[in-house]
Amino acid sequence: VAGYDRLFSQRRVLHLISSGGMFGAEQVILNLAGRSQGAVVSLVGAIHNRHNPHLELVDEARRRGIQAVAFESNGRFDFRTAARVKKFMQAEGIDVLHTHNYKSDIVGFWASRGTAVKWMATNHVWHSTDPKLRLYETIDAWVLRSARKVIGVSEEIRTDLVKKNFS
Repeated sequence: VAGYDRLFSQRRVLHLISSGGMFGAEQVILNLAGRSQGAVVSLVGAIHNRHNPHLELVDEARRRGIQAVAFESNGRFDFRTAARVKKFMQAEGIDVLHTHNYKSDIVGFWASRGTAVKWMATNHVWHSTDPKLRLYETIDAWVLRSARKVIGVSEEIRTDLVKKNFS
């Protein structure tokens, strides 16, 4: 976080997550978005999963005075969500897309394609507890190879990323 303001000084940043509630990753997003102090314009975006809606992050961001938006999504791989994010980024002049979990990484990968938006991701954790999650994490690892920067939130996650050839 210390170098975050300097790294994105005078940039318009969209933080994007497919949220399951108010947990650690959502708190990180609120802290990053709320730290702008005039140096960074940050917006919070949540993927509104129609089958499992959790917009607590959007509500909390707005309560804190942080701009927030929800992007409709009708399924696990709804490519229209990426189109919605891309259109929003173009309309709002977003410079940096910062994604925070596998679904937002996949959406971010597609949404940033063919744009000048710099895409980065923070890996909060990979669980690999069942075959479906392992599949999502494999896809995530593949798309993250296109990210400008991948950050691990702990030494354990950083070590895992290095093992998988991320730096």
